[in-house]
Amino acid sequence: MEVSRMSTTFVLIGGNEDIYPREPVFLAITNELDSDSRIRIFPTASSYPESTSETYCHQFESMGFTDVSVLRVLSRDDGKDSDTIEQVNQANAIFFVGGDQSRLVRKVKDTPLHSALQGRIGEDIVLSGTSAGAMAMSEVMIAGGGAGQALRKGEIPIKEGLALLPDLVLDTHFIARNRFYRLVHALSEHPSKTGIGITNDTAVMLRDESAVVIGTDVTTFLRGNGISFNNSGNLEPSGRIGVGSLELSVIPFGHKINLETFGMSKTDLPYPVTHR
Repeated sequence: MEVSRMSTTFVLIGGNEDIYPREPVFLAITNELDSDSRIRIFPTASSYPESTSETYCHQFESMGFTDVSVLRVLSRDDGKDSDTIEQVNQANAIFFVGGDQSRLVRKVKDTPLHSALQGRIGEDIVLSGTSAGAMAMSEVMIAGGGAGQALRKGEIPIKEGLALLPDLVLDTHFIARNRFYRLVHALSEHPSKTGIGITNDTAVMLRDESAVVIGTDVTTFLRGNGISFNNSGNLEPSGRIGVGSLELSVIPFGHKINLETFGMSKTDLPYPVTHR
């Protein structure tokens, strides 16, 4: 897997995170910032954008940040707004709230705003999101589907995401909602990608080829480039998918994995390692 990013830090949260000032998954974002950093919140994925925005604004303000504001991108026309685009260009951190990843992609993808977001890759910025807000950052995006359909051909909808992380496929609420086989399904169709399944109140911080697990639980990493058997391309709709020799690593909080080598090691974190 080729990783070309230089300065950009991604913080991907598995959802259902605790909201309090010393919450580790938020410290993973704020420890990368200066006190006068500009934090911009996208509520686009949420069914309740106003109340959700208020929650996350309060969270970052309670951590000592004063330049926190909401980019109300609620339609595709909002993605053409010059002020919103300028806010993205000047932001030090961007946070995508959870909700429906397809809603977020539908309203942002292929707009001038989307181009501005993609243009920040490689710059010194923190791009972060929780649940659907994290999942939408991938190029190959899992858009829904339950555990019971996960290994039936075509029954897990796969769509194009925002491609801010083109080499990855992401899933969230991974253990709580039994989503392991959704990720297997996605990799059976896109075996060149690396899959990351992130648990509730847990985050992955990505920089260059390193992924650090932060929060309260584990993160699952799957790689498909060594698959020995894959019948996905030959199945009729609803046929049973079979995949052999996927590479699997389960990484607990306080550890990191190299996405090139899949080697794992313990790491020192500048914030607490917590258990729920």
